[in-house]
Amino acid sequence: MGFPDFFTIGNFKKSPQGHWLFFPYSTSGPGYVIDSERLYKKLRRQMTIILLVSLLFGILIIKIARMEHFIYYLLFIPLLFAQHFSIYRLYRHLTRTDEKMTWGHFFNNQYILWTYLITTVMVVVLLLLFLFRFPDTWMIAITGIIVFGSGAAFFIKRIIAKKRPKKI
Repeated sequence: MGFPDFFTIGNFKKSPQGHWLFFPYSTSGPGYVIDSERLYKKLRRQMTIILLVSLLFGILIIKIARMEHFIYYLLFIPLLFAQHFSIYRLYRHLTRTDEKMTWGHFFNNQYILWTYLITTVMVVVLLLLFLFRFPDTWMIAITGIIVFGSGAAFFIKRIIAKKRPKKI
């Protein structure tokens, strides 16, 4: 599994019958049955490309907008519509299933836990640097540190809970 596959870990899971299930919107929304291994690999690759391109365009919009030109943030609206339409094209021909992607299944994946933990810790560190660089915006920085710090604590708790041996 390569680095880009981390973006789509929460979109796929195996059913008890052995079929791959595709959850385009992860824990929000229904799942779809994937008929073959070849189609699974194709969907995973296409989903990865869609999410990476959306991420890169999002970063570009933020870079263009800077802090002075909030009107550029409206560019996120067509980006989100394009992303939604692209994802819709992936699952419109698949058979819908009643099975759901639960938060428990989503967070039982070690890759997701570690990725989110590293991301939240990085955001907390960046907010601390932001706080020291721009002390007059302390309210925003402290709020972000509390929110992302509690997220990091949640992921640490989940990782520790997964590493404990089960009681018999």
